[in-house]
Amino acid sequence: MSDNEVYISTSSSKLGQSGITSSFPALTYSHEKKALGGYWAASFTVYGIKPGEIKLWAETGIGSHVQAEVAGGIIWEGVVDELVITLPNSTITIGSLSAMSNRVSVRFQDIEAPFNLPIGGTFDATGWVEDSASVAQFGELEAYLSAGAVDPAVAATASRTYLGYNAWPIYERQVTQQPGTGFSLVANCIGYSRIMDRRYYDNPGITGTVNISNKIKDILSNADFLDSDYSVEENTLQAYDEQLDQPTLLKAIQDLVSLGDSSFNRYTFGVYANQKAIYRAVPTSPTYLVGEDGKMSYPNTNTNIPLGLVEPGSRVEFSDIFSAPLDYHYSAPSKVDIYPIIETASFTYPNTLSITTGRTTRLDAIFAAYGLSGM
Repeated sequence: MSDNEVYISTSSSKLGQSGITSSFPALTYSHEKKALGGYWAASFTVYGIKPGEIKLWAETGIGSHVQAEVAGGIIWEGVVDELVITLPNSTITIGSLSAMSNRVSVRFQDIEAPFNLPIGGTFDATGWVEDSASVAQFGELEAYLSAGAVDPAVAATASRTYLGYNAWPIYERQVTQQPGTGFSLVANCIGYSRIMDRRYYDNPGITGTVNISNKIKDILSNADFLDSDYSVEENTLQAYDEQLDQPTLLKAIQDLVSLGDSSFNRYTFGVYANQKAIYRAVPTSPTYLVGEDGKMSYPNTNTNIPLGLVEPGSRVEFSDIFSAPLDYHYSAPSKVDIYPIIETASFTYPNTLSITTGRTTRLDAIFAAYGLSGM
């Protein structure tokens, strides 16, 4: 395997029983990683696939664990979210996993004036209803629906109806006459952090505050599809222990990450190789160096980095005419502030990397700590 050659392997995932076992070198491959999320999305194409193999993918591919690696290590992991299958006479789309819901609850308000204009009273929610066969195959994919002021029986009926239409992947076929076209398959994938957006978190009846790092550990304990050996950097900034608004696991952590720490340092969170969740402060020194020729290496070395290995949430130094702060005739920012943070890293095989960098100031964390946003 050469430095930039991408090798794909698939297997059953920790979500459930779904999975197809395969391995092959990628001919087309791309991925996206985010500083707030980690491995986010990926896509690859399988050409020259046989009819029997493509049928197996159609039946068991959704929810499969996907691992992409180069000679230097794993560059992306996640699950198959959607399949697009091309046949000589049509295109078939199966999925997506992220649009499915196999556990459903409906939030509603009790009706206090049933014989006149209904007035919403006490907030309530139906019990969870689930499709046990779908949960066994794909893992729990939860959905909270809002129904306003309705009778509890109506809310319960709505939850069962929604479940019936959304518990399994959708199958669609579009007729396309493509004589001479062989079989091919595109797998669109999502990272495990996006599965965290399909599980909900609550922690009612708890008083007091807790270290942010401890609350993040408690949230992660609800993500049974992740490696239990997560890496959570100690952060003693306090957050309320009680959680009543029932955000998703990912949203709950994103809200905590936005607070930074007591010194307003920037933090990141993501799920990376081996389904390992990582919460840490952004390093102050650059991890990568981009030369004037556009090549990326580690600082103080001449070793080029396989582009698929570049990770978000790190700082990058640029070796060009803008390496030093511009002279605006006032105090220059600290050295760390001229090393921008990689917010997204998008790689397309074989040799295209696009990175976007974000603000290097601490203003966002300061505003978040005071409950301010949109300023």
